[in-house]
Formats: sequence, structure tokens, C-alpha cells
Amino acid sequence: MDDRTHPAVRQAVSALTGAIGWIGASVAGLTALCYGAGYFVIHTHLTMLGLSGVVDVPTDQLLLEGGRFFYFTLSQMVVFAMVVASVAIAIWLIATIIFKFSPVGRSRPVSAVRRFLKGDRVERVAPYVVPVAIMAAVILLYDWYYYELDSLLQLQNLAFGPVTPEKGSLAEQVQPLIRSGKPEYRDGLIQTYVFFVWKYTAFIIFAWLVVYKGSRTVLGRFSNFLLVLFSILLTALLPSAFAVLVRTPIYPVANLAFKNGQQLRGVLIQRTEHNVLVWIPARRGAASFNADEVSSVEVIGERDIFKKDPQP
Repeated sequence: MDDRTHPAVRQAVSALTGAIGWIGASVAGLTALCYGAGYFVIHTHLTMLGLSGVVDVPTDQLLLEGGRFFYFTLSQMVVFAMVVASVAIAIWLIATIIFKFSPVGRSRPVSAVRRFLKGDRVERVAPYVVPVAIMAAVILLYDWYYYELDSLLQLQNLAFGPVTPEKGSLAEQVQPLIRSGKPEYRDGLIQTYVFFVWKYTAFIIFAWLVVYKGSRTVLGRFSNFLLVLFSILLTALLPSAFAVLVRTPIYPVANLAFKNGQQLRGVLIQRTEHNVLVWIPARRGAASFNADEVSSVEVIGERDIFKKDPQP
């Protein structure tokens, strides 16, 4: 820039350049996150159906699936965080009124508890008790959260028949709901995912508060590391759980006309410039046709791939 340029203009141009660079980096980061989440969502979904090896997923669909995952999951996290914040503020206000402006706050037992919490004994013991409590919470949450979500990965090839998940697992509970193909069961599956998102949000809030507080002891730092590691594992499982519980296996129903005069009605899984993949409910199987053999595709509706046709 010319030396005669006013300093204010230089500052404005510099700030604008920095803002453009920050926006570009942010967009690139968000795009990468959506691609990554979309990859886990769509491939877990196709693996659950049994079509992961035959469907070629375009990159724009990965981006779209990742965007849907983040929109739904983050909206549920925000709702739960707002509820938690409202409850916490209400409890704080009630506690403030009770302990500061009422005789309860000046009573002997309450005063004794305050002195105990402010004492040296609590200050000495807390750096060791809190890390142990954190590790106990991680062990408890492994069975309560991680194990149940991880069990959903056992659901594979469901379009071709049922599987046998581990007894008593979440996978065993949701498999009949998924394979029923009934819309009324879909809300229950979505609520199951929402409940896990709420638990995940509560855990993340707890983890942030603990790690932010920090610890000077080796045990405290190890427990913080364990907390962060477990949070990463939980986060990685969310797209897979979304794919099984939320993403509906609903695809277009289409009439296919072939150049040799034959016709076929089926569930259109994918259509590319090279081939057409169709799920045929009557056969409970998929068929792939060369795109050059198909003269026209008429979409007439949509259906759940698991929907059972009425018996004649």
C-alpha cells in the first residue's frame, strides 16, 4: 500500500483482510466437520441396511448429512443447556433467599457447614477426592452411555434379516422398532437419541467445569485427561447413533421402464450416470441395473425400506 495512504485506511484494510481470513478458515473448518460427521452418518446407515458396499456416496451428500446431524444435535443440546441454566439460576436464587435473607441462613447447623466447607481440611482433601469422583463417574458413564451407543454398531444388514445383538443391550431393544417399518415407532427412536444427547450435554458441561477449574496434583491432571478422552469418544459415537436412531431409511418409490420393454417397481436407492440401484420389497433384495438399459424412471412416492407389504 502507498506510503501516502491514511493510517486509518491501512487499519481498516488490515482488519478487513484479517476478518476475511478468519471467515475463510471458519467456513473450511465447518465444512470439514460436516464432511466428517456426514461420512460416519451415511456409512453407518448403509451398513445397518446392508448396502454399504454397493452404494457410491457423492461428496455433496456427505456434506448434507453432516449438516443435518449438526443442526438436529446442536439444537437439542441448546434446548437442554437452556433448561439446565434456568434450573441452576432458580436454585441459586432460592438458595440466596433462604441462606441470606431468612433465619435458616443464620442457624447453627448451616453456620457449621459453612465453616467446615471453608476449612483447611476440605482444602487439603478436595484435590484428591474430586479426581477419584471423576474417574468413578467415567466408569459409571461407560456402562450408562458409551456401552449402549457402541452396541448400536452391532446392527448390520437389517434389510436382509434380523441380527442377534448382545442380550439386554440398546441394540436389542431398538432392532424390532427399526425393522417394523412403522412410522409410529420412529418418534420413539428419535426420543431415544434426544435422551442420549441430553445426557451427553450434561456430561460435557460437567467436564468443562471440572477441567476449567483445573488441578495441581498428578492425580487431578490424570483425571482431567481421562475426562477429555472420554468426551472425545462420546462425541465420535454421536453421528453413528444419529444414523441408526434418527436417519429414516425412507427412499423414493419408482417405476422403471427398460429399453427392452420390461417394467419394474421398486425402492430407488441410488441413480447415477452408470447404474441404477433398486430395492425390491417382494424379494427382500437389491438389484443393480446398467443406466444404459433404463429408458425412464418415474418417481411415484416414497416408503420405508423396512415397511411390510400387506398379505393377500
